[in-house]
Parts: sequence; structure tokens; C-alpha cells
Amino acid sequence: MTARTEGPQPFRIAADSTRQRIFIAIGAVVAVASLFILVTSVGSYGEAPWRVWASATGVVVGSACAIIFMRMLPEHRWALEVDERGITDNSSSAAPGLIPWDDIAAVYDWQVRQGHTLAIDLKDPEGLQGRMAPHPAANVRARLAQGIPAVEVRVAAFPGSYTVGEVLDAARAYRPKAVKQPRRWKAPKKR
Repeated sequence: MTARTEGPQPFRIAADSTRQRIFIAIGAVVAVASLFILVTSVGSYGEAPWRVWASATGVVVGSACAIIFMRMLPEHRWALEVDERGITDNSSSAAPGLIPWDDIAAVYDWQVRQGHTLAIDLKDPEGLQGRMAPHPAANVRARLAQGIPAVEVRVAAFPGSYTVGEVLDAARAYRPKAVKQPRRWKAPKKR
């Protein structure tokens, strides 16, 4: 019998959908309550026509709110994932998604003022931009034009108490040579 060796475990931070779920619930409650008022008010239209119109509006607005926020639910289960494929950033609509290890030149703690963010430098930014959706590609292009890291992930903004160090430890387990020393942001010199 041969011993089975397992690689490192993926590091995952779940996407937060609490806000969307709250607004879905509010929209549904407004729609159902308005529908109830509408059904019970139809017979008394002559006495209070405003009640019918107000409740019909409530059904439309509540339903629209619920539907819009259902569509806004995160399509990905994980906001950030580090695994054998690479680093996947789904933290926002401008996030690049999966960045394969072969495209990553460096991963490091980028210190900006008192904050720490996960920064990713790319080997071929133009090549990766060609495989990205337009919004994330434009974000990478703008960041490179400003002379800052192509991808920046604010780990502290995720729900939970995650640190950049934890993400770097996970990246080190898969690609130790990609993890570099921390770097500090330098303000541009005034002219």
C-alpha cells in the first residue's frame, strides 16, 4: 500500500452577500404586504383610489427591488481563493478573477500609509488583460499607467479577521518563489 501525499489546502475567503440578502427580504416583504393591501382595497376603489395606486406601486417597487438584488448576489462563492490554479480575486466587479500562477511575477504585502494590501505583479499584463472581461482589464491598465501594482486586494475589507500574511502563507505553500518581501508605497515627488 502506498502512502498518499496531499498538497496544501486551498485558502478561501467567502464572498459576503448579507447586504443583498437583506434588500431581497425587504423587497419581498414590501411586495407581499402591498399585494395584500391591493387585493383588499380593490373593492373600495371609489372610497380610497390612492390606496389601490399606492399598493400597486408598492408591489412593483418591492418586486423590482427583490429581483435587482437577486441579480446582484455574488456569482462566486469565494471572494478570494489561493489554490493550485493560482490566485482568484472575485472581490468586486473590477476584480480580475483567476490569475494563474504562470502569469504571476510576484505576490507581496504592499504597505500604503498604515494599511497593508495584497499586491500582485504580472509577468505579461497585456496577455492577461486580453483574457479578462473589459472592466477588470481597464482597471489593470489604469493601475499600470499610474505605476502601482496591477492587482491589489484589500484583505482587511473581507468579512472575518484575515490578514495579508495569511494569504501570503497560502501562496508560499503553492509557489514559494513568487512571494516577495514587503514593499512600501512611495508618494510621487512634488515638482
